[in-house]
Amino acid sequence: YYNGVLVTNGQQINNFNPDLLEIRMTAATIGTTSTSFRYSYVDLAGKKDPTPATYTLTWLNPLPVSLASFTGIANKCDAVLQWKTSLEINSDKFVVEQSADGLNFAAMAEVKSTNSANGRSYQLSVSQPNSIKYYRLKLLDKDGRFSYSPIITVRTNCSSMDYMTVYPNPVSTNLTVSFQTAYKGQATLQIVNAVGQQLYLQKIQITAATNTINLDMSKYVPGLYMLNLLNEKGEKIGEVQKLIKR
Repeated sequence: YYNGVLVTNGQQINNFNPDLLEIRMTAATIGTTSTSFRYSYVDLAGKKDPTPATYTLTWLNPLPVSLASFTGIANKCDAVLQWKTSLEINSDKFVVEQSADGLNFAAMAEVKSTNSANGRSYQLSVSQPNSIKYYRLKLLDKDGRFSYSPIITVRTNCSSMDYMTVYPNPVSTNLTVSFQTAYKGQATLQIVNAVGQQLYLQKIQITAATNTINLDMSKYVPGLYMLNLLNEKGEKIGEVQKLIKR
């Protein structure tokens, strides 16, 4: 990588600064003890050196985990990450990293390694409502060495039904709203009428356990209403949920 961007074959870098060059170990280097790349200089006249040089990095011990696969699928509002290893030697843990742009990653979860000589399968579900996210694994050894998996992408597309359910619908008096665990954190429940007027607003805290609240709908005139679940920024989570008042 140069200045955080993956270098491609044949790429020409002007005003080269060696401090911006970075080499990241990936799953492809598992079980090996070296890696190399070729480079050449271009002079001010634009002429390329016809005899490229080879730069080689070596290390004493092969990297400790052999990653067989790393995949991700959408399950409603969750990203389900699955990975398999074929060999784990002196391995410590897997760090799951997430990114919104595929370039800047942040650690979001850790899974301990089992150090199985035959490898094993792992799975982790991540709450990811209506978005595209990038994931990679950081494979950490007990002595501090590490490597990265390939980057995968997961796109989720879910509705408000995956976050909350209402009953009865149609409703006459008492409405029960049950919040599911697909979204966790501070949220706001909003009721608007058919012309978009806000009639009700209540802040709620959705936790790991299902939350349920009761609303008195007797004061509303018969007709069509919309229930929205909003995040901390006031953005809608999922699609609008329609409610009929008798």
